[in-house]
Amino acid sequence: MKIVPQSLLELDTTNTLLADGLACIISKKIYTTELESEKYLSAHAITIVLNGQMRIESHSGHTTVIGPRQMVFLPKGLYMISDILPGKKPFEALVFFFDEALIDEYIKIAEWEDYQPACLPFMVMNRTQNIDTYVNTLQSLYGNADGRHRAVTRSKLLELLHLISLTEQGRDFGHAIFCIRHKQKQSIKELMNANFDKPLAIADYAYLSGRSVSSFHRDFKRLYNQSPKKWLIERRIEKAIQLIDQKEWSITSLAFEVGYKNVSHFIKAFRQKVGISPKQYHLKKRRKGVIQSI
Repeated sequence: MKIVPQSLLELDTTNTLLADGLACIISKKIYTTELESEKYLSAHAITIVLNGQMRIESHSGHTTVIGPRQMVFLPKGLYMISDILPGKKPFEALVFFFDEALIDEYIKIAEWEDYQPACLPFMVMNRTQNIDTYVNTLQSLYGNADGRHRAVTRSKLLELLHLISLTEQGRDFGHAIFCIRHKQKQSIKELMNANFDKPLAIADYAYLSGRSVSSFHRDFKRLYNQSPKKWLIERRIEKAIQLIDQKEWSITSLAFEVGYKNVSHFIKAFRQKVGISPKQYHLKKRRKGVIQSI
């Protein structure tokens, strides 16, 4: 699973136009179709598709396809995303990421209506002439990825939110922003059983469950009688043992497979739980298998 925008910043196929922490604007151009790539958005995002199509499936199972005259608002969370090339041409898109501080700032200055339809996992919108002008100007002025432009990052992101609010879909978009701050609570048990092997932090699991970090800790301990951190370590190491028993793994691949981004942290946790390192455990299992076959 890829965590974005962090993973996008490391790719040769992307160009960071503006960036200030997780608040950033990234130009993306790829030449190979990427199908059903699992991603965790660590910041809220708006993707404007310039060329090709993007297929999105939310964690709740809702799906949609975005074309080159459209854009999509994706709240922070888990998605399966496919970037689809238009024939022999590359897939191109601009992706705008908004951290919590930016969303809070927008909520303070935006004009809200008493309008509350059901919250949806994402929102598809049509591009307007004003938004096209904004995109063209953005690419022209900031396409050289000059770090000196960092100071205008947040104002340019707020400008996009403002332009969307002026469209015919502006009222629905305002409600989509409202829903970010009023997420419904999800089952902690279902969430954790399905995603314990993802490289997510406790704060990410809390957000996905629709809780604050403190409420998540309290509800989790009431459910499992232990902390989320301890439970995650136990489940991840249990899965690592199962995988080693099935076949031979490199330590790096095994760590990533069970949710560890840092291999040394995985080895330390495994040793504390099992008493020996993953490599020693594998060698021990292999020697035992050889003896039993004699």
